Amino acid sequence: MLDSLKNSGQTITVQEAAGSRHIVYGTARKGGNRVFAHLTGTKGEYLHVIIALALGECESIGDIYLGDDVVPLDASGNATGTYSGFVRCKKYTGTTTQVIGSSTLAVEAPGIWDASHKGSGIAAIELRFKYDSDKYPNGIENISAMVSGRKLYDPRTGATAFSNNPALVVRDYLTNPQYGFGAAEDEIDDATVIAAANVCDEDVGLVGGGTEKRYTCNGVVDTSNIRSEILLQLTNSMAGWVVYSGGRWRVYAGAHRAPSASFTLDDLRGPITVQASASRRDSCNGVKGVFLCQDNQWQPADYPPIRNATYEVEDATQVRSVTADATTDALTLDAQTNILAGTAIRLSTTGTAPGGITAGTVYYAIVVDSTHIKVASTRANATAGTSIDITSAGTGAHSILVGDTVWREMDLPFTTSAATAQRLAKIELERSRQDIVVSLPLKLHGMRVQAGDVFALTVARYGWTNKLFEVSEWKFSLDDGDNPALGVDIVACETAAGVWDWADGEETAIDLAPNTTLPDPRNVATPAGLTVTSGATTVQMQPDGTVLPRMLVAWTAPNDIHIESGGRVIIETAINGSGAWFPAKTVRGDATSDYLVGYRAGGVFDIRVRFQNNRGIRGEWATVTGHTLVGDTAKPSAPGTPTAVAYPGYNRITWSKSSAADVYEYAIYRNTSNSFSGATKLGETGGLAWDDPSVTAGVTYYYFVTAIDGSENESDPTSSGAATTATAPVGAVVPSAPSAASRVTPGSNDTYMAGDGTVYAFITLSVPAMPSGAVWQNVLYRRNGGGEWIVAAQLKNTGSTTLRVDDLSTGVAYEFATQAWSGAGGSAITAATGSPFTAPTKTGAPPVMSSTYGFGLLNYGFSPTFTSSGARRYGVAARWADGIGYTNYPYPSDFSHWEVKATATDSDAAVDYNADSGSGVPALIKSSSPVVFYYVDSPVRSYLRIRGVNKSGQAADWFRATTIWETPGYWTLTGGDASAKNVGTTSGTVAAGDDSRITGAAQKASNLSDLTNTSAARSNLGVGTAATLNADNMGAVGLSSITSTNGDGYGPAMRSAVGSNYMSFKWGSTLLIKIDVSEFIIPHHAGKSSAVGFVSGGGVSDAQDVEARAALDSVIQTLKDWNIMA
Repeated sequence: MLDSLKNSGQTITVQEAAGSRHIVYGTARKGGNRVFAHLTGTKGEYLHVIIALALGECESIGDIYLGDDVVPLDASGNATGTYSGFVRCKKYTGTTTQVIGSSTLAVEAPGIWDASHKGSGIAAIELRFKYDSDKYPNGIENISAMVSGRKLYDPRTGATAFSNNPALVVRDYLTNPQYGFGAAEDEIDDATVIAAANVCDEDVGLVGGGTEKRYTCNGVVDTSNIRSEILLQLTNSMAGWVVYSGGRWRVYAGAHRAPSASFTLDDLRGPITVQASASRRDSCNGVKGVFLCQDNQWQPADYPPIRNATYEVEDATQVRSVTADATTDALTLDAQTNILAGTAIRLSTTGTAPGGITAGTVYYAIVVDSTHIKVASTRANATAGTSIDITSAGTGAHSILVGDTVWREMDLPFTTSAATAQRLAKIELERSRQDIVVSLPLKLHGMRVQAGDVFALTVARYGWTNKLFEVSEWKFSLDDGDNPALGVDIVACETAAGVWDWADGEETAIDLAPNTTLPDPRNVATPAGLTVTSGATTVQMQPDGTVLPRMLVAWTAPNDIHIESGGRVIIETAINGSGAWFPAKTVRGDATSDYLVGYRAGGVFDIRVRFQNNRGIRGEWATVTGHTLVGDTAKPSAPGTPTAVAYPGYNRITWSKSSAADVYEYAIYRNTSNSFSGATKLGETGGLAWDDPSVTAGVTYYYFVTAIDGSENESDPTSSGAATTATAPVGAVVPSAPSAASRVTPGSNDTYMAGDGTVYAFITLSVPAMPSGAVWQNVLYRRNGGGEWIVAAQLKNTGSTTLRVDDLSTGVAYEFATQAWSGAGGSAITAATGSPFTAPTKTGAPPVMSSTYGFGLLNYGFSPTFTSSGARRYGVAARWADGIGYTNYPYPSDFSHWEVKATATDSDAAVDYNADSGSGVPALIKSSSPVVFYYVDSPVRSYLRIRGVNKSGQAADWFRATTIWETPGYWTLTGGDASAKNVGTTSGTVAAGDDSRITGAAQKASNLSDLTNTSAARSNLGVGTAATLNADNMGAVGLSSITSTNGDGYGPAMRSAVGSNYMSFKWGSTLLIKIDVSEFIIPHHAGKSSAVGFVSGGGVSDAQDVEARAALDSVIQTLKDWNIMA
């Protein structure tokens, strides 16, 4: 392929300091030269780009492309659809009066771009991109545009208008003095231009129905290329040529023309010279190449190649002897050959041809193996493997000519139709076969023709009768010698009417997009089938036997190679209803599930998942809300059935351990009937045996055992084991009472958390050795105030030991004691020293909330809400810690909830609640997430306090939010940086540069609007004379009803006397947004109830009024974008 087309980069946008000029003829998709790039915005979020597309005025600029995607635009040039809010495009067609960016860049980048930057005579696009990593994951893709190019002069009508007629294009290029040949108008033979233009405009039928123009020219001229090469490419688009003869340019389109003269030998003044049969280098039997396919994103594509089988056989270089086999329908070759499928062949014979085959007819090979072929009637049949049925072997010797394809490459950079490309290729092929060239020394009759003309030549000895030739060279000649004669010498090439013939049946339909069925990598699917589960099947056993709660997040595979190969799945979580999302995990794109750990059992969470493909483009979120994390709630397996053996004075119970790995103790129950219902719990032990001394001789007891795991889940009971208590032996002695146990000094935090989040306490005792005569001693406990004793443990300690008694309720008082036992019975019970003991609570409340963890108020839209009765209410969202994006609040493991209160009094002890969470009754709010919503019925001032509470009920100290919630009656307009001054409901004056807090008796203020100039609540803002601003009523929408009636030429102003002013919007002292309005005032306009303008004083014109209102609308839209206005 020609590098000029394959690598032309016509649709690529570049940045070159000295790039060449480009001209668009017809319609083309065009990149350009990026001549300007600049960032604006408070964070540099806007990128402004200007791309020069073409030299000279163009008809129009159509679709804008990012990569291969069209960016739809509205009438104002703002993108809709995917890039809505992120792309803006202004189009300039290259008029001499245009000023690029006059209403955009000059305003948005003052000092960088101004009215002196015009771009006159250059077709260009000006774009603004807003940064977004999801919209442009790999940066902004290549920018290009559909351009309908130059307007052309048409000598047929005398008008200049857009056209893609190649003859008119060639004429334009010949006459252009800047980048073409600079020919004068009288140097153009317009008669030939008109004829050529008419040929180009002829309608030609298409194989799929309909018609198209015979020839069109659509493409881009790079003026840095050689002029003659450009002219050749332009004329190739109409299979034509250009002749400069006799001081004039003549233009011809590819079409048959009747001969303008006839010559015989009588017209010659000397011998004829004939050059026949051009060499293979100058001839071809197939043409292929590349064109710009308008149906393939205007990218270079191969057009269907044109081949002529007859010519291929004529150019054959192989002859093979063959024999025919009627059984196999195959021809056997006399030697191995490299014949390819579809190769043209022609059979000859000394006898009769094999049945089914005609000698002298072209067929096409189907390769069986290296020495056998079958034949097909068409090349398509050969490709499909459909062969001719050979009915007999024939007689005599057979041979075949093996066709040879001689290709000619012809690229068509100004052709965008596959059908036209095929017609041009067929013409090129046929012209190459008309290879007879004659040199004729004509008498002066030769003046009847000129270069480019067709004539008929009759020469009997060559068998030519009116054979057509086309003049390629023409010159006067003067013969020397005895008989000098003046004549004309011409060189002419063979031609024929059939060269230009075309039937739509010869056209091959082109596959417009055969290359891929893969999904578009820019369309990223939303995860389907999203589920979140937690519980016994998802928990994880830790090495220490504890169980880790986990959430299993699962989704359906995306079935997208761009995600599954090199892509990612992104998982985020939030406390239910908070809206504060945090990254949880990113996993491989081919994963369909993953576990999330590090979350509190019993917590309620929202989980969302989205895909990111291997180009970094992310899709939409799929969300599951309100999932409660279930920890280990599964019962462990029961231990083995107990065995009970009676001994004198006690029963011994033994059992085999539970199969559950996280079991750490067993509970023993007793009943006098074989039923677990009504059984009494005797105690708990970490061992596999228990002695029960509290029995009566001769009574049958039934024992049941359960297993308890590390999350305090208790198994089902075992079947019973029974024992009839034996009588104590004669002489057995009841032991003396044991020494008193004592409490070990408590630790800093003698509590622990079960799997369901419940907090339990434990007490550690120091237990003295058993008394003399005792077989064991029981450690007993019960709630203070009486009740049945519970055996905490059975000890056989001969020395002092310690014992931890757990499963105690925090903050509850318990009695502890010991009792010794032998076969004769139990001793008296000895109370522990200092008993009862109070079980510890969680020491230390949750961490105190502070500004370190972040706090913010957001009025969501500032539109008042309404109760069911229609009463107007105002709302605010209070967010803190991870509720606004912070992640560093150190939640303790036993954290329970937040307590939040809004009070009229600024005190930790205050209970004068003046805001509610939607119930209509002000009260303390308890919230599981760091977000609450407050509502009030009328403007109030609220002091907000927050604290955390743990599961033991311990609360942290109150955190008093530094931001005071002031409902809409307390909006602040800030000018300069001075402190605010309250004006109240009477007139007041504020110096220039100061803040003015506007209060009033009846401010509704869902917006800043409807400011009327009445007698109440005025505040002078320091600009102009007696410029007043009323804040009595701020309830309408927009700022369109601001009124100033004092008639002094100034209205309410927002402009500092020192020229450095901002309009700031605050909640209390918290700045939400600050807008530069240093040149923004609202002057009085005589005769109007309201007017807005950018002037320093006096009245304004209607035009200024409209202009300023448009600017103000932009400010209002900014406020709406930031949710400051409804």
